[in-house]
Amino acid sequence: MSTTSQSRLFQRIMMLNLATGKEFKTSPRLLDVMATTCLNNGSPTSGINTTADVENELRILFSSITDDVVNKIMDLYPEFNYSSPGYTFADMRQSFDLTAHSYAVTRALNNNTWNAMVALEQATHGTEQSYYWYSTYSLSNSSSSNAADAGAGVAISGSSSVSSFVARKMQKYLLSFVLTGNPNKKWANDKIYWPKYGGNATELVFNSTMYTQEDDLANAKSLYWNEALWY
Repeated sequence: MSTTSQSRLFQRIMMLNLATGKEFKTSPRLLDVMATTCLNNGSPTSGINTTADVENELRILFSSITDDVVNKIMDLYPEFNYSSPGYTFADMRQSFDLTAHSYAVTRALNNNTWNAMVALEQATHGTEQSYYWYSTYSLSNSSSSNAADAGAGVAISGSSSVSSFVARKMQKYLLSFVLTGNPNKKWANDKIYWPKYGGNATELVFNSTMYTQEDDLANAKSLYWNEALWY
């Protein structure tokens, strides 16, 4: 099952929970999940220059949305928090498309997941791919490796240099997870322990140092998107 399919499945479970007040739980051994998000998932949306443009885009995106729901969403994303309406709508989209889905997955699996935030380079959506697929193999004679040729046959946009030190640590988490179902089990002495999300809402931060911190995945925005009132 793809990550997107998992997210949609678990989001529907969360919708049932919120709508009925009951807990529709999944088996704790249904699957193991590593959920990552990027620090700056969104980028300004072109053509959105005013608050009215933001509201209009919401009505285009969700054809059945009502005015009261639009107003509530606008309240959750006050314009004074953003440098432009384009950034406001970009944050709305990344919250709906990514953060709210990660929250749904985490809650549906009773917080029994490994969560991480990518804070590398500009930390835009997909930044971690050039690290997970990092390789010294190259078809060119260049000795440097960048995000465009970070993996054999994998094209990742961007030109920022990839730290091999960070990439190999991230790959050890990923490979340990693939091989054992636990990102900590293999190469335990080569990386810090990655705790599950659990009741303390703990996430691992992928950057040049790597550390754990408390996550705010269960924020008001994620909670509201998972109520699915925009249907």
